[in-house]
Amino acid sequence: MKRPLKLITISDGYMKKRYSTIICMAVPIILILTSMTALAGVAPIDTEPYSLISVPTADVSRYGDFTIGYSQAGKRMALGFTYGLTDEMQVGMSASSYGDSNVDFSGAVKVRIKDEDSQQPALALGLADNSVYAVASKKLLQVPGLRGHVGFGAGKFDGLFFGLTKVVNPVTIKSSKTSWSVPVVTFMAEMVRKELNFGARLEFTPDFKVDIGVRGGGELHMDAGYTMGF
Repeated sequence: MKRPLKLITISDGYMKKRYSTIICMAVPIILILTSMTALAGVAPIDTEPYSLISVPTADVSRYGDFTIGYSQAGKRMALGFTYGLTDEMQVGMSASSYGDSNVDFSGAVKVRIKDEDSQQPALALGLADNSVYAVASKKLLQVPGLRGHVGFGAGKFDGLFFGLTKVVNPVTIKSSKTSWSVPVVTFMAEMVRKELNFGARLEFTPDFKVDIGVRGGGELHMDAGYTMGF
C-alpha cells in the first residue's frame, strides 16, 4: 500500500527566521560601514549597479554577483565594487576623488525586506555614503518596462525622492548583415533634493552596462559597470 504524499510548505516561522538572519548580518555591516564612512568623509557619487543617476531602487545584486563600477560627474570620480551576499542583501565599497590627490573611501549596504508582487512594491533599506534611506519599487500601470521608485532618506537624499524607468527595447537588437547591435535601452528620470535629473542606461550585454545622464544643474554624469558571477 502506497503512503500518501506529504506536501512540504514554507512556514511563516521559516520566513521569519530567514529575514532575522539577514537582519543580523546587515546590522554589524551597517555599523562598520557607517563608522568607516564617517572617518573617511562623504563620497558624492557612488557605483551601486541598480541606482538611477542619484536615486536608489529596491533592486539588489543576486547572490554571488560581483560588480566593478566607475562613475564620473564633472570633476568627481569614483571607483568601487558591489557584492551580493545573499539574494536579499548587497554590500559595496568605493573610493572617490575630486580630481586631486585626496581620496575619500565610503561603504554601502542595501537589504531588500520585501519582494515585489502584482499588488505591492519591493521594499528595501540601505546605507550609502553615510546616508540612510528606505525605497519602494514597482511596475506601473501595466505598461511593459515602466517602473516607479519612491523613497525617503537622510543625508545626501534630504527627504523624499522619486524615480521613473522605462525600458525601450527589452532585448538587444542585432543586424544580420553587419556586426553592429543596439543595446537594451532604459530611460531614467528622477527628482532628488529638488533637482530633476535625466539619463539613459545602455546594456550592451547582461553583464556590461553604461549610464549617461544630465543633472539639474547641467552637469554630465557617466557610469559604467561590469558584473561577474562567483
